[in-house]
Amino acid sequence: MKMTDRKPRDQSQPQYLRVALHKTNIDTMQAIHYVAKRIRKLPRQFQIAGNKDKRGTTTQWVTIQRANAE
Repeated sequence: MKMTDRKPRDQSQPQYLRVALHKTNIDTMQAIHYVAKRIRKLPRQFQIAGNKDKRGTTTQWVTIQRANAE
């Protein structure tokens, strides 16, 4: 894909949105796939800083590309 073929980014959406993911008894990637499906984004648009324990209750920062807070 050439640089000229790209669509211009919608300026109303921030480039990145950082949210806190609070999860209980679920793997991080399972939670990302669930959230991605609900907000109609691809899981590859999510960035996480490592995996957390599946069996515990944990909270971690997740960054989503081109997402709106609503």
